[in-house]
Amino acid sequence: MLRPQVIRPGPIELTEDDPGSRIQPFKLETSQPTLVLRFEGIPRASFALNDRLFPLLNPVVAGLCLHCDYVILRQARTAGHSPAPLYVLLVELKSGAAHDAQKQIENTRILIESTLATMRRAQRNAPWTDDLRFRGLIFTPSARPAAGDPRRHPCPYDASSPSMPDLLFVRHPPCPGYQLDWFCS
Repeated sequence: MLRPQVIRPGPIELTEDDPGSRIQPFKLETSQPTLVLRFEGIPRASFALNDRLFPLLNPVVAGLCLHCDYVILRQARTAGHSPAPLYVLLVELKSGAAHDAQKQIENTRILIESTLATMRRAQRNAPWTDDLRFRGLIFTPSARPAAGDPRRHPCPYDASSPSMPDLLFVRHPPCPGYQLDWFCS
């Protein structure tokens, strides 16, 4: 259901496994350690009332089992902050219409916040940061590339979600050459 990948520096390959997808695999370049989580095969009818994840993945509630394709956790590189902010990049790949991508990202944020809160309670003495910066990245062929030079300007995030004002979104075409640092702004 949730497949964690290795925490390591180096490029992150993004692929869309949906049948009929027109998105070719592409990479986000990075030299900093990241943790990549991928949702696969979320069961839609196998949860019961006594399951721990039932409230978050209730198959009876329309749209609740929709989640984004990837979650990328990346500690910011900042001098003087202790601990540094943690960027939580919620990534959705859409080869067709992207109208439900924002809802998928919002659902994933709720699941990640719950998971992080549980981890904090279990490890109270761990050096956790409360400075979480959620970003929604929607890669779709219908998006236009951002104007300007990504090496000099921060990522131009669009309007936030009305229900989650600190969750910023950006749409980009899926293509190689993106630097992960650019999205961590």
